[in-house]
Amino acid sequence: MPKNKPKKPVKKAYYWLLRKNNSKMNIYSCKSELNTSILSMLTR
Repeated sequence: MPKNKPKKPVKKAYYWLLRKNNSKMNIYSCKSELNTSILSMLTR
């Protein structure tokens, strides 16, 4: 991680964390959707 200049580091880090968490959640939701679809195909 690059060191931020002491002007507005908090906001930048906060938004960066938000973006990271959002991408993680998106990947997780995609995986769970895939799993549910596979399960439904198997149980049919």
